[in-house]
Amino acid sequence: MKKPVRLIMNAAAAVCVVLAVCFMTGILSCRDKAEGSENFSREEIDALREKFPEYFGLDTFKGLEVYVWQMAPGSYSFGVMSGTNREKTFEELMGLKGVTAEELRAILSTYDIPEDCISVIPWQNPLSSYIAGSFISLAEKTTGELFDTIMSSPSWSSNSQDYLDAHEAEHRQLLSDVDGTLSYIFDQFLNAEKKGVPENGLRGVLMRTILDELAPESVLDLAAAPQDYFSAWKDMAIKQKEALGEKRLQKDYPAEHLLLQIMGDITP
Repeated sequence: MKKPVRLIMNAAAAVCVVLAVCFMTGILSCRDKAEGSENFSREEIDALREKFPEYFGLDTFKGLEVYVWQMAPGSYSFGVMSGTNREKTFEELMGLKGVTAEELRAILSTYDIPEDCISVIPWQNPLSSYIAGSFISLAEKTTGELFDTIMSSPSWSSNSQDYLDAHEAEHRQLLSDVDGTLSYIFDQFLNAEKKGVPENGLRGVLMRTILDELAPESVLDLAAAPQDYFSAWKDMAIKQKEALGEKRLQKDYPAEHLLLQIMGDITP
């Protein structure tokens, strides 16, 4: 199995700094097999292959280059090219189609190369005033692992906001992957409901907070434990579908539409 790819950028890195180069001597080939792997379904990979065919089957003899750029606060896009001994042209960079962190992880999971054969290069898109700077650790952890990291500290606090404030990068990443984070939150609450074990601990509180951040149009004015809040939120989504219909629900209440898809009440 292939080794999970971990992409890290340092705040002190210059725009063209490469964090990992496996071919510096010209002897080591990036065709070496890696260990470990991310697990993505065949359907997920096939969908991405159809949408971004240029990112699959790339020559990896000199590794892969991952370009990252920022278009808005907390919003990062990624593009992939074969590694070379030259700088990419402006036209090549502008031709990159941006994928999300989750999509990037899925794409990279199809390559049998070690993580140190993947170079991460921050790039400022001329259409944006943002530079992909500060410390970013994108495409590194699963959604569940991001929540685990946020929950790890400060252990002395009982205020969920303190945990979010202590882990701004993880919080931003959760907010940037809207559908992925919402799907995780819905799955966790639905599984807890099915098992009869309410998700009312710190994870539940954090999930409720982030649910409201990602779906401000659907925030409930309800003082309730996280699991009860989700139950009321789910009931609201069902009623909204009945009142508005699927198309209007998807347009005006996309988070509720996603929940009903996951529940099987709406066909994807």
